[in-house]
Amino acid sequence: MVQAGTNGASQTFTVPAGRRLVIEYLAATVAVFPGQKAHLRITTTAGGTIASYDPPLRALGTWATGFDVRGVSQVVRIYADPGSTVAVIVGSDGGNFPGTIGEFVALSGYLVTL
Repeated sequence: MVQAGTNGASQTFTVPAGRRLVIEYLAATVAVFPGQKAHLRITTTAGGTIASYDPPLRALGTWATGFDVRGVSQVVRIYADPGSTVAVIVGSDGGNFPGTIGEFVALSGYLVTL
């Protein structure tokens, strides 16, 4: 899970040596101040090349408190090399109130032994 921060949030983890990570599903919700755009990026190293994936976040509605909620839920195929770092970054376009109000990101996949 990605935790909220001042200007959004980020979380990293390292793929174990001798294993390749295959991410097959991602789900996320991001709450932002009204009128802001939410952004989600997953960065990995696959085949020795740094790659990033920015899934489209669609409007899910507005919380009772007035914050806009964006989200995504989709099947993906994202690879990460053994020993590499995977980064999940969530943010907003700033506006008058930088940062996000709350975010949740879940990745599902498996490790392959090489």
